[in-house]
Amino acid sequence: MVIRELVAAAAESKQTSELPARAGSLRRITSASLLRGQRQIVIEHVGREYRLLLTAKGKLILTG
Repeated sequence: MVIRELVAAAAESKQTSELPARAGSLRRITSASLLRGQRQIVIEHVGREYRLLLTAKGKLILTG
């Protein structure tokens, strides 16, 4: 999936915990809404794959 599809899926998900945007603020999406119960997802960006991993200690690791 490309990042736009991940963001769209997260926004449409019933589990979405997207915080309301304030004027001039960046869009925020929770990691839970991106991962949707998985410990790892693949993000495609400019033809390359990146993995977003949730560790056992609750940290996020992005590798490419």
